[in-house]
This record gives sequence, structure tokens and C-alpha cells, in this order.
Amino acid sequence: MDGEAAVNLEGVKVGSQDRLDVVEVSGRTVYSQAVKAGVNNAQMDLSALTSGTYYVVLQQEGRVLREKLVLVNN
Repeated sequence: MDGEAAVNLEGVKVGSQDRLDVVEVSGRTVYSQAVKAGVNNAQMDLSALTSGTYYVVLQQEGRVLREKLVLVNN
């Protein structure tokens, strides 16, 4: 589906209070969703975002995991 992005969370212990955010390079959060404990994949609908560089951020109690995302819309 257009605008859908999947985040592979295998090997990450996801807790019940964890959150997945998409953040612009400027630091502004443009997408956020709760992540269910024990999941291996999370689906995100990013169709409202423009092409550009973002960061996918997994907010966990006591740590933050961050990965670069380059979004290209056709």
C-alpha cells in the first residue's frame, strides 16, 4: 500500500509503554504510535508526509533507538 512503512523490531524487547515516532531532521515529531509489547513488526502509514529525511525513533523506558529514514513519494 502506498505510504505504508514497516519497522522490523526483531531482537528488540518491546515493552507495553513503548512508542514509535517519526521525527523530522529539525526535531519535530510528525507521526507517533504506541507499539504493542512482544511485536516483531510495526506498520506505519506515512502517506501524509512529504519526501525527505526523517528519523524513526523507538522510545523505550531508559533508552531511545533511532534509525534514519529517507522517504521518497512518487
